[in-house]
Order: sequence, then C-alpha cells, then structure tokens
Amino acid sequence: MLVMAWDTATACLDLALIKFEPDSRKILGRVAGDGQISHSQALAPRVKEMLADNSIKPGDLDLLAVGCGPGSFTGLRVGLALAEGLSLGADVPALGLSSLAVLAALAPEGLSLPVIDARHREIFTALYRVGPKKETDRLTGLLALGQSKLWTVLSEMDLGGRNVTVSGPGLSLLKDIPPEVAIGDPKGPSAVVLAEMAYLAYKEGQVHNYPIIPLYGRSPEIFKTWLPPRRLAEVTGNS
Repeated sequence: MLVMAWDTATACLDLALIKFEPDSRKILGRVAGDGQISHSQALAPRVKEMLADNSIKPGDLDLLAVGCGPGSFTGLRVGLALAEGLSLGADVPALGLSSLAVLAALAPEGLSLPVIDARHREIFTALYRVGPKKETDRLTGLLALGQSKLWTVLSEMDLGGRNVTVSGPGLSLLKDIPPEVAIGDPKGPSAVVLAEMAYLAYKEGQVHNYPIIPLYGRSPEIFKTWLPPRRLAEVTGNS
C-alpha cells in the first residue's frame, strides 16, 4: 500500500512516501525542509519530484495523509489544498490528522505535551496519553497559551503523579520548565509518523473520522481587525 504524507503546520516542510506491507514498511522518499523556502514554493514541486523519482503517478497512490494543524495559517492552507486537489483529481482517499497528535506520538509511552509556535508569544498545545503502540488519546481541548500560563494550567491538571514529556518546535519558546517535565524532541511533526497513523486508521475503516479540516486554533489576524463592507447608500447617505 502506497501512502504519501506531508505536514505544513510549521515552518519546516516534512514529506514522505512509504510503501506498507502487512509486516513491514519501506520509506521510498523523505524530504525534511529547513524552513528557508515557503511551503507554497516547495510542497508541490517536492511532491511531483518524489513521485517521479519512484515512477509513481498520483493515481497509483492508495492513501494521502496531511497534517491539519494547528500552526501557520498560510502553511496549512497550502498543505490542505494540495491534499484535497490530489485526492479529487486522482481519486485517492485522503485523511487529515492533528499535527499535535503526530508530535505526541513521537514521545515515550505516558503523558505527552506537544507544543507548536502560535506566534504572539503563545504556543498551541494539548495534553495526550500515549499508549505502548504509539496510539494517542487527547485529554484536553486545543489550547493557545503564553508559556508562563502553560505551567499554571499544567499544575492544575490531575496527572496522577505521572511525568509529562514536552516536545515539538515550540520548545524554544518555553522558559522555566518545571523539573517534573521531561524535554523531548524539538523537531516538527514527522511525515513518517503521520503516514503510519493514517495507514492504521485506514486499515481500521476510520477514513471518515479524519476529514481534511484545518485546525487553526484561533481566528486569523485579519478577522480581528476586519469590518464588513458598508453599502454605498450607508456611505453616501442616499436611500
């Protein structure tokens, strides 16, 4: 089964093409961007190149998977639009998964607190329980918090005495990390893990439980200052 996956929620593109067999997997291609090129410039050409390098046409794919955020509004729109376009054009099923859930799955078994830069000195996060097979169960809603507020919210949760692993590209924004919080990987969502999670969901018949819907986390900045246009009559005073 051929699965192509990508995540554009953060500044660094992560793209992977994987062939899954019943008892194994083979990574046919992997691109991990450095954030120097925008997703609008990099994503489509990298997808085309990766398919061509493996002599694969879009219609040969069995499944597409895309990270739905939260994260960069522009990045998410680029990633999700291409997934929807390829899915419709090539008649390939597509799944959208939370980028935070993908980050959480990279943590050791236990409690995971993935963090993504939300700009404005805030981070996106949610608390997850990670199982022995890397399955994730979200325990809180999606949060957009300042780093100091994060530790206050965490201290008010009933964690049952268990430690938490914090990881993800938002790590660089955090200060005064409590000693009971373990520091994980600072990298962004992995397209390989995204593909694995999508593959398992597909095998379990859960395609419709993972629609391609952006998880923005909050309204784009434009809607904070945007006012609806006034009718010409209201401006001129004419009826």
